[in-house]
Formats: sequence, structure tokens, C-alpha cells
Amino acid sequence: ASFEVHHGFGYSTFRHTSLGLEIEATVCVPTDAPVRLLDVRLRNTRSDVRHLALYQLATLVQGGTPHETRAHIEVEIDAARGCVRSVNPSAGVFDGRVLFTAFAGVAVSDDSIDRRAVLGCLGLSAAPRAVVEGGPLERGKPGEAMAAQRALLTLGAQEERAVAMLLGEAADLEQLDALLARFNIAGVSSAIRATRATWRSRLTGTSIRTPDTALDQVVNGWLQYQTLVCRLYARSAYYQSGGA
Repeated sequence: ASFEVHHGFGYSTFRHTSLGLEIEATVCVPTDAPVRLLDVRLRNTRSDVRHLALYQLATLVQGGTPHETRAHIEVEIDAARGCVRSVNPSAGVFDGRVLFTAFAGVAVSDDSIDRRAVLGCLGLSAAPRAVVEGGPLERGKPGEAMAAQRALLTLGAQEERAVAMLLGEAADLEQLDALLARFNIAGVSSAIRATRATWRSRLTGTSIRTPDTALDQVVNGWLQYQTLVCRLYARSAYYQSGGA
């Protein structure tokens, strides 16, 4: 089975077809919200009904490294909001911020906050124990700084369905409620379209035209995008984390 990856300004899309199931996943971070959106499109190409389980797993850090923060992070399954949320009281000026995971477009079946219960004793993210064994997630014990959610989905013959997975951070519970309300499945699609349009607008103000078309293609968009995203916004380019 083949895999296709398409990187654009403000988003990346992954496509794969396997066992009669077409999967398209687009990941994006809106320019105006602290949420990573994963928009997933599933299409059943077979003539029978498919019963699927979707998993969202996240190791929570909320600070420097998992080793430093794991013992301090407080994780809670918020059934009323349909999310798993956490705070780190030892995060200094960020101690009130709320990290959360949630689904959009499908109801959550069960959750877990226990890393070992989800990944297994070896902590293998490539083959999580809970996914390999199937069945409901164990809520587990606190102290492992883990957020895991499972959603059940049924696809009829030739049916297509859109769902989304959210990973974000809110300033407080009020903002969390606002983000969950905004990013329903329609809101996710709208945010991805708006983010792509915003980046096109930002990157088309200046362009060059030279005898070297390859140079034009790199300079007219990609170098500007890399500079803005890595060095100015995320500060994740070489040595940026050290403050250089």
C-alpha cells in the first residue's frame, strides 16, 4: 500500500488506502487559536459495513521535558466536556493553563490517563498495548501524564465520514469551552481553509523572477514560510530553543 504526503503553507495532508479504507488526514494549527487540528476523512470502499475504533494518544509535557514534569502534571477525564484535560501547578507563570485533547464529529467512547495501561510496559507508541489488544481503554492510575481517547465509528458500504482530533491549550476553563464550541467538525474545516488563505496572503506580498525556476520556487514562499514559522513564531530552528 502506498502513502502520499503533501506539505502546504500552514498544513500537511497524509493519504493512504488499505484494506478497503481510504484515509486522508490533514494537520493544521490555526493562526488565531492554540489548537492543533487533525482533520480525518474516512471512506469505506467495500460493500460491507465497517466497525472502526479511532484512538488519540498524547504524552503530556507542559514544561521542559517529560522527565521533569511528569510527576507534577494533574490529569482529569472531563466527561461533561468530552475531553481529557490537565494542568501543571509547577509551571510557574503557565500554571493555570489547561491542556486538552478531544474529538469532533464523533462521540468519545472511553478515556485513559495511564501511560502504561495505554502503551504497555515498554512504552511502544508504534504498537500501543491498548490498540493491539482492542476493547475499552482502562482509566488507569494518575501520575503518568497521559491523555488517551477512543471513539467508535461505523461506516456503511461506500460511506464517507469526517472526524477531527484536537490537541490544544487554553488559558482557563472558559477559553476551553469556547475552543470546544468553535472547533466542531464544521469549525475545523473552516479553520483549515482560513489558515491556508492567511498563509497565501502572507507569502505572496513579495516575489522574485529569475532565470532559475527552482530558485524562484524556493524563494517565493518556502523560504519565507520557514523563516516565519521556525525562527520567528515557533523559535524551533537550530539553537532557537537556547535563545540564540
